Amino acid sequence: MAVPETAKSPDGRAWWTRADLGFRHGQLELSGRVLAELHRAAGGPLHVLSWPRVRAKLAALRGSLEAAGLDARILYAMKANRLEPLLTALALEDGCGIDACSPGEVALARACGFAPEAISVTLCAPSDADLRALLAHAGLWINCDGLGVLERVGRLSPGRAVGLRVNPGIGLGYGDNPALDYAGGRTTKFGVLPEQIETACAIARRHRLAITTLHVHAGCGYLNDQLDRLDQLVAAVLDLGGALEAPLERINIGGGLGVPLTPGDRPLELSAWAAVLAQRLAGRGLRLEVEPGAYLVQDAGVLVLQAVGSDWRGGRRVVYLDGGFNLAPEPAFYGLPCQPVRCRALEPDEPLYTTDVAGNINEALDLWASQQPLPEIRDGESVALLNVGAYGAAMASDHCRRGAFSHWLLTARSAS
Repeated sequence: MAVPETAKSPDGRAWWTRADLGFRHGQLELSGRVLAELHRAAGGPLHVLSWPRVRAKLAALRGSLEAAGLDARILYAMKANRLEPLLTALALEDGCGIDACSPGEVALARACGFAPEAISVTLCAPSDADLRALLAHAGLWINCDGLGVLERVGRLSPGRAVGLRVNPGIGLGYGDNPALDYAGGRTTKFGVLPEQIETACAIARRHRLAITTLHVHAGCGYLNDQLDRLDQLVAAVLDLGGALEAPLERINIGGGLGVPLTPGDRPLELSAWAAVLAQRLAGRGLRLEVEPGAYLVQDAGVLVLQAVGSDWRGGRRVVYLDGGFNLAPEPAFYGLPCQPVRCRALEPDEPLYTTDVAGNINEALDLWASQQPLPEIRDGESVALLNVGAYGAAMASDHCRRGAFSHWLLTARSAS
């Protein structure tokens, strides 16, 4: 059944179109590269990431912090995308550090050019072996995620300064999705609770640790409608800092900055975001740390797959692709929207059809998109799945032995 074309901007373009992403000469391009051509060259499923897009967003983020008068450090959360050429490029950017969450990530960051002093690590459930591996890097910063971790760091490395991840009970997340709210009303695995701060101070005293940084992992994907909650979150963390025995030097608000995933979403206003932080931190003499991961890479990345068949089910067309949720798990795991785009432009007056887009994994949740207005997609055509630059390739698995893919970093190429 044909459906009317929707989700267009006032100039007639699709909602996701921007200067570096759109159709030119009938073909979908990212950073001046024709995605269908890259797909053919790869010979199979292809993750592509635009370095110009990442770099521009990093510059915009840095600029908003500077304009707000904040003493701030940006730490890229490498768990979002650990493509080595990306990490090497980021290591060459002034003032960009790394947020790591395992000894393996630290080792990779070092191999890509980051000094220990540029790396902050926050571990979940580390073993003593993990901690010993990290403590071997002089200058590395460690945030302790719980009382047990704080105790073991103190035992293995007494007398050092550390950070403490806290959970103030205020969370943020895309669309108020509870699965993306890491510090809200429900108890999560992250952070020391307010009622545990006194115990944390006692542990620090016993091991001569100085807790000089408070870290919070609030959630993932928040946009403008949650800036008031961000304000409440920072205020709550600062209140917890008043209970520490060592002078608080830094506050780390983690990442979580979101990007538009549907036509109704609006880009996060970085000036408003930075203003919230500046107002709360004014006059306190604290350094701000922020750990963007998805914000920098999510909308810079595309997964290109091939249509391998179609069917009709329940009055809707179903198009099957040669890659499934194992190549980019977030849409399936967290219910996040995924935007499929045929790499060949619409013809004049070409109809759209209510379409489901499914993968090739033998699992019911292997559905890229449901009830999308899409043009006819022929067998063999390339289809781009947008906004999968974060937690796509980095979380990929070989489920059903269908995990093979290429992962390329795109540099800019001038349009001809």
